[in-house]
Amino acid sequence: MAESGAHPRGADTRIAPSLWIISTGASLVALPLLFFTDIATVGLGLLGLILIAVSADERVRLFVLVALIPFAHAGLGWSELGGFGLYDIFLGWFLLLYLWKAGPLMLFQVELPRPLWLACIMVLSFVPSIAGSGFSTESAKAFLQLCASILTAAGVYDILRRRDDSTLVRKLLIFFVGVAAVTSLYGLLQTVISGSIVSVAIGRAYFSLFQDVNYYSGYLLMALAVAIGMMFSTRHIITRLLFLGCIAVLTVGIIATVSRSALAVFVLLMATYMVYSVRQQGMQKWVGAAMIVGVAGLLGVIIFTDLGKKVIDLFTLSSRVETVLAGRDASLEQRANILAVTTQMIESNPIIGVGFGSFEETFERYKDTYLSTGFKRSAHNTYLRVAAETGVIGFSAYFLFLWSLMITVWRKARSVLGTPEGTVRLAVVFSLGTFLLMSATLDQMFEPHFWVIAGAALASGSVLGKRATHQGSQSDVSHQ
Repeated sequence: MAESGAHPRGADTRIAPSLWIISTGASLVALPLLFFTDIATVGLGLLGLILIAVSADERVRLFVLVALIPFAHAGLGWSELGGFGLYDIFLGWFLLLYLWKAGPLMLFQVELPRPLWLACIMVLSFVPSIAGSGFSTESAKAFLQLCASILTAAGVYDILRRRDDSTLVRKLLIFFVGVAAVTSLYGLLQTVISGSIVSVAIGRAYFSLFQDVNYYSGYLLMALAVAIGMMFSTRHIITRLLFLGCIAVLTVGIIATVSRSALAVFVLLMATYMVYSVRQQGMQKWVGAAMIVGVAGLLGVIIFTDLGKKVIDLFTLSSRVETVLAGRDASLEQRANILAVTTQMIESNPIIGVGFGSFEETFERYKDTYLSTGFKRSAHNTYLRVAAETGVIGFSAYFLFLWSLMITVWRKARSVLGTPEGTVRLAVVFSLGTFLLMSATLDQMFEPHFWVIAGAALASGSVLGKRATHQGSQSDVSHQ
């Protein structure tokens, strides 16, 4: 007699209703898209849906957000939305969940540090410039991008602060370094093995999905600053060797971009860390000496070996540096002309500017005879762009936000210098500093790596601080 409810193995092939609903919904979304784009785009979209599904845990959402930063400039091919792509899809989900928690669940009783509140004031200070420009499409798009960027930093900060877990902060920073190192290694290996199309065309190697070599180098610089600090903060030999490997990959990647501004910031960053290491006691001083030897060795490999010649176009590197030193660089001359036009824009609208997000649209009216080309030009300088677009009102608020951010993070780092946590905080200060330096040569107000690290930096000031204080009290007790 057969037992009721018993089934032979594999006999029940019914699909759960939930799977039917999910598969049907995915098909209804994916199939119509094939008429507007290709299968690769649809595949990326489905991958985004999978990432959304697995990120129910807010900690997972943080790591997925960091993992997708290299794809922030890779769009889905829709010209109407510019670079809108996989990162933006996930960011929308990330912000939606954060606003749901901050709004209906917490009634907007959220705890934010002063820099983020000043960022909100900065947004309000941009409104007069937007109203003065007539609420153009570009202004509306830039305003939404800025709001999303600030909410990104707030979301990262809120999750890390509520979790109150110093290990989570360190893991997120380490993951940021790892993703950047893998991205850099992929671009370098692509160049060495198959010969990158981009490298062949312009003599500069980088991760092509990042779309722009200069923004890419800025991303690597931020990761490099964190990687060096992490290497200083750990006492395990194997872990230090792993970080040293990441530092080597990131260093070669930065040099391979042949970005002159990135090379200048790289030299300044390494010099700062070398001075810091020399001032330390014991093993840290030897680590600093090892860094000097390591960087010199890398440069020797790049310049004098065949491997270096395959990775980096030395002719392009030397010619770009030579033209700057000789004072006959066409790019610098063009930027000087753009600076002159930008100055006229600022002088004509000193109070509220020409309109936030409308620099390129307005540039043609002021270029006069400085530039004969009719193409719209970028400011190539975040600070000048903000001054031209938002005037004294907006620029003052923007400067106050940046000043507050750096002072807050630096004070938290200075209070625990000499401890591993203090070294991590100092690394984050240096990381943000590289971004601010690169901003003098790029328009990068909305770059996600800055806002993610800014949120993590503000959170680390409270989370890591508790750990450092606890360790200090334990040390005092042990000495008594």
